[in-house]
Formats: sequence, structure tokens, C-alpha cells
Amino acid sequence: MTPRRAIVFCALCLFLSGCAATTVTGIIHPTQPPPVKSTKRPVSLASKRILVLSPTSIEQVSGTLTNEIDNYSSRSGETRAGIVQTTDYNVALSAAEKALLDSNWQPVSQASLEAAASDKEVQRRLDELYKKGKSTLLQTALILGKATNTSAVLLLRSIELGFQKAPMLTLDNGSCSARKYQPLSTNIDAVLIDSNNGNVLWTGQSSAISSDLFHEPVTMALGPKRAQYARKYGSFVISNAIDDESDCRSTNIDGLICIEQGNWNCVIDEKPVNTQANHELIELAMTKLLDSLSLAAK
Repeated sequence: MTPRRAIVFCALCLFLSGCAATTVTGIIHPTQPPPVKSTKRPVSLASKRILVLSPTSIEQVSGTLTNEIDNYSSRSGETRAGIVQTTDYNVALSAAEKALLDSNWQPVSQASLEAAASDKEVQRRLDELYKKGKSTLLQTALILGKATNTSAVLLLRSIELGFQKAPMLTLDNGSCSARKYQPLSTNIDAVLIDSNNGNVLWTGQSSAISSDLFHEPVTMALGPKRAQYARKYGSFVISNAIDDESDCRSTNIDGLICIEQGNWNCVIDEKPVNTQANHELIELAMTKLLDSLSLAAK
């Protein structure tokens, strides 16, 4: 290669490498949670006292686990859903209790539940069910509902947290593999049972994803020039919003979005461990779920 051609070749390489360092942006728009899936029939109750339970609250007060959750003790840091922590269920319970109080219902306090569950006869019945291998969440909820003298039990059967497979946004600046921005999602399943006879009065499922929490469009940036995109969105702050030499770093909202790249699989490899993100999303889904429950006192 002649010196002249070498100079032209090097200049071309520098030009192309400069182009490869372009910062690209994309927008994630706010979304609305999908409609709650629930039975539509209004529910009439004998009194306004309601007990709200979850697998972890049952475990905390019953003295024994149910046969459904005995392999997923929250004492080991996990619950029946596998990745949902005890605090996540507690947030859902608090949201449910608040929604009931706002509608002039009387959810049973944790202290009252613990006092009722400590009764020797109640413990005997719970232990007997467990030893027979017939201790289900519904049966245990029925025993505790009667023990607390409530008209109904709202049982949060399961809460799922994880990152969706379908991305909300994909960015590619030509310098590295495409980045896929996948939202945190939650699904809550609940049932309302009659404390007197165990009849199912209502069932509902609610879901939400991280963009349901956004009140305005969120700009994500991939490339070396990201500082201009540093800002707050509600109670969340954009992370990695700095200018540096990295072509392949991206801004993010920690906990609400997983960025999938290369061999990293958000559904399999990323666990929802950001407490703030988990709790805000669960509270949103739980509030929507209770809004669909039409209760009336006889």
C-alpha cells in the first residue's frame, strides 16, 4: 500500500469509528394497566369486618406452613412464587387494607389476627390439617376467618414479579449489540371467600408493568453522550446518565427496566430485587384489583 493510500485508509477508519460512537435515544411512553380480570357479581356481606391474608401472613401466624407452601419458606428468603419476598406480600396486604378502609370497611389488624391464631383450638385444627396433608391456603384462610369473627377473607393467593420478555424499546448505535429495554411486571391473583361456609364470593387477577407508573414519556440513551438525559421521573432517577468513552453503556431506571444484551436474558438472569420498584408496582396492581371488587353490607 502506498503512503498516500495508507493515509486515506487511516482517515477513513477514524471517520467510521467516530460514526460508530453516536449516542442514540428512544422514548418509552406511559401505559395504562390492562383491565382487571374478575367476577362482576356484587358481593353482599353480613358485616364490614374482613380478614386480608397472603401465604406469608398465614405462615407468620399459623405456627405451621400449609402443604402448598412448605417447600418455599419465607424464612429462607423466598415464598411460593419463588422470587417474591415477604415484604412484597406485606406491601400488597397494606394496599388492600388501605383500599378497604377508604371504602369504610374494617380489615382485621395484624395484632388481632395473631391473637386469634394463637388460640389452642385454632392451632390444633391447623396442625391436624397439615398432618393429614390437606392444609391448603383456602382451608387455612377459612379457619382463620372464623377465628377472627369476620364475614369474609380476602386471600392473596399469589404475587408474581419478573421482567417481561417483550421489550418496550430497542436501541442500536452500530457499535455494540442491540439493547432491549424490558419492563418489570407483576401479576396478583386474589379470591374472596365466605368465612362461614368457605364459598368463593369473588376472584380477580390484576397485572401491571413498569411503564404504567410513568406519568410522562421517558427518554433512554445509548452511547457516550448521556449526561443531558439525567433527570427524575416521579420518584425514580435515571442512572448511568454521564458522558464517558463507552459506546455501549445506556441510561436506565434501576429496578423498573432490565436491559437485555448479548447472552444476558432478563427473564432468566435478572431478579427483581429493587424494593422501591417492586413495591410501587405491586401497590398499583393491588389498588386496581380492589377497585374492581364491588362490596356491600347487608
